[in-house]
Amino acid sequence: METKGMNDEQKISLFAMEGERAGRLYKEYIDGFVKGADLNSCKYTDVSYNTLLLYYQHLLKTGEIDKKECVNESEKGRVNTGVDNSGDGNTGDHNSGDYNNGSFNNGNYNSGDCNNGGCNSGDYNNGNFNGGDCNAGDYNTGNNNSGNCNSGYGNSGYGNSGHGNSGNRNSGHYNLSDGQVNCFCTEFHKMRFFDEETDMTLGEWLESKASKILRSANIAPTQWVAYSDMTEKEKQVNPESEITGGYLKEVDVKAAWIEWWAMRDEEDRDAVRAMPNFDAAKFERITGIKA
Repeated sequence: METKGMNDEQKISLFAMEGERAGRLYKEYIDGFVKGADLNSCKYTDVSYNTLLLYYQHLLKTGEIDKKECVNESEKGRVNTGVDNSGDGNTGDHNSGDYNNGSFNNGNYNSGDCNNGGCNSGDYNNGNFNGGDCNAGDYNTGNNNSGNCNSGYGNSGYGNSGHGNSGNRNSGHYNLSDGQVNCFCTEFHKMRFFDEETDMTLGEWLESKASKILRSANIAPTQWVAYSDMTEKEKQVNPESEITGGYLKEVDVKAAWIEWWAMRDEEDRDAVRAMPNFDAAKFERITGIKA
């Protein structure tokens, strides 16, 4: 069957006329691929692997073949398009995990390379859900972190946007203590409220009633709306939502704060107004709330 000069769509059309023969051709090709055969010596060298994969997907869609007819799913690695995978569903190479886009992954669902954990888009991670590289912790977008949820680099603490911190929630660098915008600090420093100095540390603030009440608002400028919760108008404006399962809605932050405040009882409101140096005008400027 001569296919030189044809594009994939033309080849698929030609294969469709061959029917069963093309299915056997795919099986022979994929079997040789999985077993590490030299595909250059294959007698069907005029047919590319990608073309056969497209045709295989075409046969599955039309119901002309069952997946098991061409691929023995009981054998590991049979549904890989990459090479030398012992896991399943990999488009990358040399993976022992499953469904990896990248290569040399021991975990699953990695688009990066050389990950021992899962769901990493970065490289060389031992942890999970990392967008950065060389992380032993989880949920890091920065690099070389042993802690979790860091956007900075080289942190052993958690939630740092700065670098080299063993403390937590630091935007500064190389701090042993928490909540620093400074560098090389070992002690907890006092905070400013409404632009004025206070005697409160970050740790004391986080444990305060006002802090807990305000954090319960959980207000953000965007909100994911599931397709089942969308209005008909939202579905019309966002037609891709049927595929993505929903859409990202932009939120009027001040309106959300005002709505949240209206649902609070007077005890909660008094706790917020009891914050150090409370300034009603500045509070309204930031949140829109007339406290």
